[in-house]
Amino acid sequence: MDLSHLIFTILFDLSVGVFISLGFLKQSQVERRYFVYHGLAAAGLAGISYFLLGRPYLVGSEVILFWGFVVFAVLFALTAVRYRTPSLLAYGAAIGLGIAMIIFDVKHTALSQALTQQAMAPLITNALLSTCLLGFTMAAMLLGHWYLVQPRMSIDELKRLTAVLVVLIAARFVFGTYHLGVTLSGKSEIEIYRYLLSTSPGIFLLMRWAWGLLGPACLSYLILNTVSIRSTQSATGILYVAVLCVLTGETLSQYLAFFHAIPL
Repeated sequence: MDLSHLIFTILFDLSVGVFISLGFLKQSQVERRYFVYHGLAAAGLAGISYFLLGRPYLVGSEVILFWGFVVFAVLFALTAVRYRTPSLLAYGAAIGLGIAMIIFDVKHTALSQALTQQAMAPLITNALLSTCLLGFTMAAMLLGHWYLVQPRMSIDELKRLTAVLVVLIAARFVFGTYHLGVTLSGKSEIEIYRYLLSTSPGIFLLMRWAWGLLGPACLSYLILNTVSIRSTQSATGILYVAVLCVLTGETLSQYLAFFHAIPL
């Protein structure tokens, strides 16, 4: 795996995550334009990332899964609100194909590193958690902006997305902290300091935990409080910072997973 493959993986995971978040919004409450714009944006980001970065890395069934996700994401965006049943079918198909593509990509990369099937399971879990956290953080920030376009929209929509986001942050923190402990287990205190402060994976591991796990965990309290008092502009501002933390943290997470087989 090289840098361009890493960036492609992050962009595709972000696309799938944002698309998944659309299913957590009530179509009766959110205008059709939201689903059109953001559904097409998710599909467009995936397509652009493929032509700029991903073409050399996807082979065989991965190509079919990738373009299947893009096609069904577009179909959902065009049928949402107006045609409920077709939009739900397209939504389910896009998610299934997107998740399958992520799993195939992880397995392909893991096999190239001669990892065992047992070692793949945490990497797959790591990739799926990363996808959801990336997507829901970005989606919550975008929805906060949407209140400027649709000021009468119920605050319940933003509350629902932020509640899911906080659950994902908590799950990511527990998963990452557990594997941090596993990575450092068996080392003496001096060996831990040396590993974290003087080796390449150790430094990135420390940055990933502090910036990408602890940072969003602290911000989640502020996000919940601003949303509870219906301060959508303040919540959106905090979500900007959360997006930066999560995007940086998940990029480091993918680096550690695919270059050092550390699922953090």
